[in-house]
Amino acid sequence: MALAVVKDLRVARAPAIAEDLEALETDVLTGFVLARAAAGLADSTIAADMSHLEQVRAWFGRPLWELEPSDIDIYFGKVLREVSPEHAGGTGSDDQDVLRLPRASSQGGLCSAAHNDPYAQCWIMRSVDPLRLVRAGQASER
Repeated sequence: MALAVVKDLRVARAPAIAEDLEALETDVLTGFVLARAAAGLADSTIAADMSHLEQVRAWFGRPLWELEPSDIDIYFGKVLREVSPEHAGGTGSDDQDVLRLPRASSQGGLCSAAHNDPYAQCWIMRSVDPLRLVRAGQASER
């Protein structure tokens, strides 16, 4: 068995130009959107994910595949924390160089649906007499 000659493909191919990298990045993000849509995610979820990626891309200034863990640490540890609430909405016209990010909300602010009180008493075991159940507060009174 003879060894085959291996050629370095980088020599035969011209270096990538900015337009090629831009097209590749667009293709990668399009594939991301299509994969998430094929997985059944809601359009609003996909749009929110893309918004986050676009914000990171705008801050980073280079293709996302060049990000290193230290870059992400800087972004989440410093950049997001330094954006003040008045800059988050993008209402000022004199601060064009400030990165506009959505205002952070508590975890409860992620969903606009009405939720039940987590401490509400409900009768789950219908086979048990509700008068014999220990209610919240009664156990500590005994």
